[in-house]
Amino acid sequence: MSNDSRDVARARREVEAALAAGMPLCEHAAPGPDGAARQVVMFLCEDSEASEVLLFVNRLTDESRPEDSLMRRLPGTDVWHIGYLMGTSWRASYCFLTARRNAAAPWRDAADHVDLRAALDGGVADPRNPSWCLGRGGLRLSVVALEDAPVSPWPVRPDPTARGPKWLAAPGGHRVAIAACGVAAGDSARTAPVVLLFDGEVWWQHGVVAAVRAAVADGALQPVHLVLLDSGGTERRWAELDGTGGIEDVVADELLPWLAQRVVWKSDPRRVAVVGQSLGGLSAILCALRRPDAVGTAVAQSASLWQPQPVDTLRSLVSTDGARALVGTRLVLEVGEQEWALTGPHDEFVAELARTPAEVHYRRFNGGHDYACWREALVPALVELFPGGRPVGDPHGSAVE
Repeated sequence: MSNDSRDVARARREVEAALAAGMPLCEHAAPGPDGAARQVVMFLCEDSEASEVLLFVNRLTDESRPEDSLMRRLPGTDVWHIGYLMGTSWRASYCFLTARRNAAAPWRDAADHVDLRAALDGGVADPRNPSWCLGRGGLRLSVVALEDAPVSPWPVRPDPTARGPKWLAAPGGHRVAIAACGVAAGDSARTAPVVLLFDGEVWWQHGVVAAVRAAVADGALQPVHLVLLDSGGTERRWAELDGTGGIEDVVADELLPWLAQRVVWKSDPRRVAVVGQSLGGLSAILCALRRPDAVGTAVAQSASLWQPQPVDTLRSLVSTDGARALVGTRLVLEVGEQEWALTGPHDEFVAELARTPAEVHYRRFNGGHDYACWREALVPALVELFPGGRPVGDPHGSAVE
């Protein structure tokens, strides 16, 4: 046997062992220039029918240059590979896209950005990675989380056996699902916090209700009324949540009064939290800034702060002395380090918030615009705002056994 043949045989054995160990492969690397710990992350995809394989990993794959994320075939195998050097707190969702022999690659066949986005959203999860989450449109995506990535003690995870929610008709043609999370009848129900979650139909699929109930049962979170607001579909979501649709007035003047009658709840803005991601995060912020008479708390994850309304609203409040209305208002803001279009606007917005009496908790996480990241931080943020009677240590640290 020639040296080349022996090298190929050895490579095959090593690849087979790697595939059997599960994906992706993660190994420690030399620290970065700033001394930060790093790991090499190697993705492998086995496909004997592929002529090309593209790894679509959240915010690492550049949609304007998908060719940079093409995987290379290991000689003598049907295995494709690509690797990244990442900080040890990194988390992301990912999937594989393949081009079949004698067929156009879906990412090259796209006529415009919309077609390209649709093609990239059609990838398949990693069959050798048991960790997954739901992406846009319910697509199943694999999740990579390095050793120092924060893990919620109360994980939000889909439950395929869970029954669908009971949707209720609410004012304005909306529908909501209400989950009593540890709330007992009587005075405790009247004073329990209300948590209104945008894109409620998506978060129901993710399993948020079970996670919130687990935090309450653990004594970490106060009993809460969890209210899931259905988006009504893409078109209505954009119309209501883009900062110009007046969703803050709908929440304050229609949904909360309706809810107070439905669950016999005593209206108190200090006990109302509005939570959202992306456009939902933008709207959560505007609810707190524009209607502090009804909403005293907001959790905004990767808010769409490329929109000008939050900063414009703050500047108007400061210039007219209206910022005094934000006394007692609390905001939790989070954005990913790989969300390059959002990190600067978040920094600017937080700087403007510093001119008001609002209480702000601002964090950056090592990730992107990604449900894989948002789901780990959502319940800990609620625990931060409405802590229960039992201390649980750092809510953003490792999972509690």
